[in-house]
Amino acid sequence: MTLEPSDFYGQEEGGRLSWEANERMKRHYFVSWALVHMLLHDDDLPYALEAQRTLSSTNPKAGQEIERIVGEVAAERLDEDLRRYLGKSMRLHPRREPPAKAPTNLEVRELRDEEVRDYLTLLEPLRKVRQAPH
Repeated sequence: MTLEPSDFYGQEEGGRLSWEANERMKRHYFVSWALVHMLLHDDDLPYALEAQRTLSSTNPKAGQEIERIVGEVAAERLDEDLRRYLGKSMRLHPRREPPAKAPTNLEVRELRDEEVRDYLTLLEPLRKVRQAPH
């Protein structure tokens, strides 16, 4: 809850994050979204219920109000509640979205060798970032 942006996102070295910093950032995102999920769906925690009521209100400052609500909860309690929440078995509700419409104006052709090389060159920096250190 108290991480500075540089601690949350990590420090770039040579224009990119190290593998370790990238993994740490992913964990920070996971925990952040898990906390949001708990606040939206846990019906046993008074502060989560208060956050849910705030979100369903027409309060234009709901975000600030939720920040206040969560900020008043001791860090140890948040950690304990989040661990408990993540350990619960949950029933997943499948999303019921209509299937995407297939584009009708596609041109299908084979790529020339130089086009394939160009695309692979564009993807190369992404491959290097995702590799674990040896």
